[in-house]
Amino acid sequence: MKVIHASDFHLFSGFVASPLPADVANEHRQRLYDSFTNIIDTCRKDNVDILLISGDLYESSYTKISDVKRIADAFATIPDTRVFISPGNHDYYDEYSYYTLVDFPENVHIFSDTLEAVKIDELNTVVYGFGWKQNRYAEMPFSFVPLDKSKINILCLHCDAISKSDYLSIDAELIESLGFDYAALGHIHKAGQIKKKVFYSGSPEPLNFGEDGNHGYFYANIDKKSIKVNFVPCAECLFKTIIIKLTGKMDSNKIKSMITESAGEGMKKNVYRVVFIGNINPHINPDDIITDLKKDFYCLIYIDKSVYDYDIKKLYHQNKDNIIGKYIQKMMKRASEDPVMYSAMLKGLNALLYKYEEGDSQ
Repeated sequence: MKVIHASDFHLFSGFVASPLPADVANEHRQRLYDSFTNIIDTCRKDNVDILLISGDLYESSYTKISDVKRIADAFATIPDTRVFISPGNHDYYDEYSYYTLVDFPENVHIFSDTLEAVKIDELNTVVYGFGWKQNRYAEMPFSFVPLDKSKINILCLHCDAISKSDYLSIDAELIESLGFDYAALGHIHKAGQIKKKVFYSGSPEPLNFGEDGNHGYFYANIDKKSIKVNFVPCAECLFKTIIIKLTGKMDSNKIKSMITESAGEGMKKNVYRVVFIGNINPHINPDDIITDLKKDFYCLIYIDKSVYDYDIKKLYHQNKDNIIGKYIQKMMKRASEDPVMYSAMLKGLNALLYKYEEGDSQ
């Protein structure tokens, strides 16, 4: 029996608080949908028996009814694949949900807020699932039932089996002890096998810089005697963070080469975030470095956590009779006790120095 396990597509996400430029956010929103339709195409091509979607298929806050109709129509193109959806905290299934307003094809089963067992006699299989009706569950709202061990038993569930949280925490040891032949979990966006037969598929495409590593879905061949599971990477665009530790001796060319070498071969397809730390030469502007490199990257943004590499004592003695010296004298006591204030002092000092070099010594 061929089974695909995917989750956390977050289709039609708004990326409202994202640092991505608007055009990149729009393109990535389409990539999320493309990852969904590519899995549908695989189900059709490979005659997949069961497609498990373990929650957060779409992003309720930004989704229109026409969007969910597109999803339903896509499922209609794989009538021979049994589709099971366990709604999660971002697509939960209450009376106002699009799951209730859109007609899904007969091959699709959407679990509601009771633990349900769906028998597939021709596959000698039972699929268990639960659909969220709200966006938090501080306690498990159902009890598991004994399994019929003569059947292939599959669990499809959106939950937190990694930590204790308000997102339907369930002990992974409990899931394993129940004897499921395959437990298809969603909610955690990083793919992984957390117990022998308990899997998180992760998100097919990453959604932000906190989701590093590979992204895709699990493709399993299951029978009563054995299980073979393969992870299928499918992300078209990864989010990567490059940390550049600066010293005051580095020039802009050195910094640029460090960024491009760290990025490697994915510059034209991935989203990169550069984080500058350490001490930077006061005459180098990180914004200029990123601007010069952008033509070589699909998307490149940065965060500047560096501080200017000044010899404060030397600067003070050279300028103690002008505004720069007075600024250092005024700020230094507070700045020496507070790292945030020290960084702010250096940025203010940088602005003053440039102004002073341009001839304004008033």
